[in-house]
Parts: sequence; C-alpha cells; structure tokens
Amino acid sequence: MAATSLLLPISALGIFIHAFFLTISLGFPWVIGGLLFQWWRTKDQEYCEAARNVTAVLGLNFALGVITGTLVEFGLVQAWPGSIFVIATFGMIPMTLELVAFIGEIVLLVMFIVTLGKVRPLASLGVMMFYGAMAILSGVLIMAVNSWLNVPWGTGNLASNLYPFLPQYGPSAVNQSALVKVKLELVKNLLATGTASQVLQNPDLARAVGLTLMNPYADLSSPYASASAFHAVSAGIIVGMSFALVGFAYRFLRTGHSIRRRAFSPGCISRAAQR
Repeated sequence: MAATSLLLPISALGIFIHAFFLTISLGFPWVIGGLLFQWWRTKDQEYCEAARNVTAVLGLNFALGVITGTLVEFGLVQAWPGSIFVIATFGMIPMTLELVAFIGEIVLLVMFIVTLGKVRPLASLGVMMFYGAMAILSGVLIMAVNSWLNVPWGTGNLASNLYPFLPQYGPSAVNQSALVKVKLELVKNLLATGTASQVLQNPDLARAVGLTLMNPYADLSSPYASASAFHAVSAGIIVGMSFALVGFAYRFLRTGHSIRRRAFSPGCISRAAQR
C-alpha cells in the first residue's frame, strides 16, 4: 500500500524531469539548423563541428527522455486509474498519432547522426528540420490529451449537470450515461479496495458500460487544446534554445571563442560538404 501511495508523487516528479528533456528535444533542432545553415553559407567546417557537438547532446537527451517518459507512463497508469480510460477513448487517436511521430523522430535522428558530414549541408538541414517538425507534432498531440484531462471537451453539458458552476464543453460526443457508470464503478471500487486501477481492465465492465465515445477526434477539435499546445510547444522551443545559447556563452567565457574549438576532427570534412 505504501508503494502505491508513492506512485503519484514519483510520477509527478518524473513529469517535471521528463519535461526538461522535452525542451531540449524541441529547442536544439533550431540551433542545429542555424549552425548547418551557417556551414552551408560560409563553408566553414567549424560550424559543422559545432552542429555535431550539439547533436551529441541532443542524442543523449533523447535517450534519457525516452527512459523517463516510459517510467512516467507506467506510473500514471497505476497512480491515476482514469488515465486507462482516457487512453482507450479520447486519447486513442492523439496517442496513436503521437506514437507514429515518435517513431519518425527516432528514424530521422539516427539518419541525421549517421549522415552528418557525409552529405551536403542543406540535406542535413532538411533532415533536422523534418525531425524538429516530428518533435513539434508529438508535443502538440501530447498536449491535446493533457488539455482534455483539464478541459473534457466533447462531453457537452455532462460536467455542468454534475457541477453547475462549470460550462458546457463543446458538442457532446459521448454516451453520457456510460460515463456516469464508469465514474460510479471507479468510486465504488476505490471505497471497497482502496484502489481503482484494476476495475477499468475488467472486460465485464466494458460490456456493461458499452460504447462511450462517438467521435474519437473530439479532443483534437478543442480550442483549449490548440491554445495549450501553442503555449507549451513555443515555450519548450524557447527554453531549449536558451540551454544551447547558455552552453555557447559558457564556452565563450572560458575559451574566448564563440563556437570554435582549438582543433576539430575530420568527421565533417567530406567531398559532399565542400561542394
């Protein structure tokens, strides 16, 4: 029981740690893109080396983000039983699309790392910008689900019927009686056993409740989701870029060089890069 009670604070802490890695994944592609553009414009190989160094940080950050994100998801499912229901209904389409975007991030990042310095700068720039677009798409889709947890768009007047001080959340895309049944089962199981995680995994409950969601795209049409995604993603890009700029500023204060190194490896020197 004690271990279960620790899941919620651990998951909450994990979300903040994971968010740190997400800002780097969102902001660093723009920094790398700028360095690649300067490499193409000036033909100065040291811009390529700077891009390679930032990419190394991005790659390590991506791996740590995957690890912490996976741990957070397992914790949320156990600590917040309603998350299972959200993933199976309103979150199904966004989370499925986010998985596709995440796989795209992996493929594009590996492709970029393997080909950097072996293809033309603009080709590397295109791959990195495509990776950045997948990272932004992933963030937007995650924020759509997160927004729904705060503002259950698509439930119509259900919330206002239960709590008169709440507004109507868009047109109804749900079977309201089914949602009420799920709520009652969760509360009943929580009072009886102290946990509500297992009740949603019971096939008998699913058959008794029936179809709950009529429009699986409802949360993506929420105006709250678009505003939340714009704010979170733009803030993540700005913060991530700031981390990179702080790193360059520290190097400048320590060595007197903005992005230059005393020596650079021949990894970025290739026929394709020099064209």
